[in-house]
Order: sequence, then structure tokens, then C-alpha cells
Amino acid sequence: MLVRSKVDAHAGQVRVDTSAGRVFANGPDNAPRAVSYEIFVPRNANLELTTHNGGVHVSGVHGAIGFSAVNGGGHLAQVGGSVKGKTGNGGLHVELAGSRWEGEGMEIQTMNGGVHIAVPANDSAHLEVSTVNGGMRVTTP
Repeated sequence: MLVRSKVDAHAGQVRVDTSAGRVFANGPDNAPRAVSYEIFVPRNANLELTTHNGGVHVSGVHGAIGFSAVNGGGHLAQVGGSVKGKTGNGGLHVELAGSRWEGEGMEIQTMNGGVHIAVPANDSAHLEVSTVNGGMRVTTP
């Protein structure tokens, strides 16, 4: 297959750099590529996540979490601390856990995507939710 051969030829040229507390991929500008990361961090880690063409998924982290996804969504599950983030063209899915928020709070936004928040029935969270170009759904698991 010609397409597969082209991808295989460029695969060896893509490098993942993990210097200075950052993780990012570099490669030839004309090379077709998609890179996904699964990174395990301590529960109380502070994160700053940025993606241009992909989503962000954070689960089980209670720290200062900042994220930005230009063309992708955000999925936050059982997080706490100070969570701030935005998506440009992707939805937001939030799964709260426990009976109350642990930390400063969560402030997230999306420009062109729906919002789904799953809140346990015994949670005492105060929610302020709005959307411009997308649907909204709040459920209890």
C-alpha cells in the first residue's frame, strides 16, 4: 500500500520530547502524523495541558489543572482542586464524584460543543452552566 509506506517512512522521524517538564511531538512538517499520550501522574499533580487537534482527558487528579483544546473536547472525571480550561471546537464531559467539590472550584468553557455533567445524587455542588453553540445535559449516574 502506497499510503501505508509513506506513513511508515515518516514514523521514524517523529520524536517525542519530554524535556523541561513538557511532553510534545516533533517531526517533519510534511509528514502525516497523529500522536496520543497516556501519562500517569500523582493524584495531587498540577497540570497545564494544550492541544491543537485533539482532546484532553483527565481522571483522578486533584491539583491545579489548566487545559486548552482548540479542535477537540475535554473529559474530566473525578477531578478536584482548581480546574480551569476551555475548548474551541469540542464538547465538555464532566463526571463529578463524592458529595462535594474538593478544592477551589472548576471554571470551564466551550465555544462550539455541548456540555454534559454527571453529578452524583448526594453532591452539594453549586453549578452555573451556559452554552452558546451546543446542547446541555446534567445527569445523575
